[in-house]
Amino acid sequence: GPLDATTSELILIACFAALGCERSFRIHALRGLKAGMSKDVLKQIVLIPMGAAVPLAGVTKALSWLDEVVDEHAGT
Repeated sequence: GPLDATTSELILIACFAALGCERSFRIHALRGLKAGMSKDVLKQIVLIPMGAAVPLAGVTKALSWLDEVVDEHAGT
């Protein structure tokens, strides 16, 4: 399709965060980090749907997962 790989990955990360799919979120967040995406970019992707489609508790969980993925990635 016409979307580049980075955009596609960001959409997937946002969808998995919104749906609460922890394992898939972690896999794609790690792919994003390995592709050079910053934590700030990934954090914004999690925050964008807040209020529109995702309750605050879901956003908080996804941000927690993101922190853990970033910490794990930094340790490798």
